[in-house]
Amino acid sequence: MLGDRTFAAVGAAPGLSSAIAAAALLAKESQQPLSLGRVRPMFLAGVEAYVWAHSKGLSTAPSIESTAKWHVIPRALEQWQKYKIMIYEDGAKKQQPAQHPSQSSSHDRSATPAAPLAPDAQQTCATHPPVTQQTVAANPARQSSLNPPKAEKQRLSPDMQQDRQAQQQQQQQQRHAQQQQQQQQQAVQCGLAQSGIGVHQQPWNLTEEHAGHLNDTVGAVYIDAAGRVGAGVSSGGIAMKVPGRVGEAAMYACGCWAADADVSLGRPGVACSVSGVGEVIIRACLAKECCQRMLNLDLPVDEACSQVMQESTMQEAQPNNCGVLAVRVTFDSASPGQVSTECSAVHCSRSMGLAWSALHGTAAPHCQILRQSDTHAIGQQAQLVATGCFHQWLHSTK
Repeated sequence: MLGDRTFAAVGAAPGLSSAIAAAALLAKESQQPLSLGRVRPMFLAGVEAYVWAHSKGLSTAPSIESTAKWHVIPRALEQWQKYKIMIYEDGAKKQQPAQHPSQSSSHDRSATPAAPLAPDAQQTCATHPPVTQQTVAANPARQSSLNPPKAEKQRLSPDMQQDRQAQQQQQQQQRHAQQQQQQQQQAVQCGLAQSGIGVHQQPWNLTEEHAGHLNDTVGAVYIDAAGRVGAGVSSGGIAMKVPGRVGEAAMYACGCWAADADVSLGRPGVACSVSGVGEVIIRACLAKECCQRMLNLDLPVDEACSQVMQESTMQEAQPNNCGVLAVRVTFDSASPGQVSTECSAVHCSRSMGLAWSALHGTAAPHCQILRQSDTHAIGQQAQLVATGCFHQWLHSTK
């Protein structure tokens, strides 16, 4: 987005080498009128965004069919496989029926588990033919052994009868649990097969350290030599997102915002780029709201953004992590030619990485990882978002 409010975006677009390059070209074209009163689009989504970018000669996958494997690196695939299996297993567990109270033990005596069979007994059971109704009917001796006389049943004491019932009940519960486990495994295997994951593969070889390394949003803000501002943001979205989802990066007023200064009104130029949980950011229109608050010159940039986050995104249920990178340029009407610029970054996540550079000089670019203070619990409303804040006056010229 440029400071003159020119904006464009692409979302849920497969097969693009650079989504931000496609958005930049779309923004440039949006400034050129179409014939017969037609309106230029400023947001393209899905496969049609790929088709448009491909037709413009941008770097894309060679065909629509090949977009499914575009940008898929081994580590990302292993992460996806791992989390996909976790989702299927969690879903299978939630589909288990609740245990009926009648299945629990009806007496206070602890049920004695059935003793395991001896190896020779196990072998006998494995080789013995199964008992069927026809077998019993053809063998009266076996029928009598399976149905003992009533007198034999009566010889069992009440405690023995209770123990036998408990053992039978426990065996029944064990069989039921085994059946449920088999159903879970079948459901997982069926789901993985439908998702294209090899059931018999070991789907990941990730260490716990690498498993949590998920590439996130990349954003940028700038101020040019004339004091004009701009902002951009590009994101791969959240892990395991629903197909077709579009996050805050492509949404107007949510992922980025920019507005040039108006010296006659004493209004500064402001721009910001946002990262975090997209749905939370969209509901807050966070980028625009932060820029609106930064118009108040009595507030430092970091405090203005912190206030907006405290009032909006941090009021949401977790996860509500987000971060804002912002710049403000101020022209002093009383001293023509004097320009002050400041840059800040605030976040409520555990960490946020940033880099900045003043291109007018020879100083090397700077980079920094912001981290929350260990004295605060992440995500608590009482926490000051500005705790992990970077605040830098880039330059002041006359």
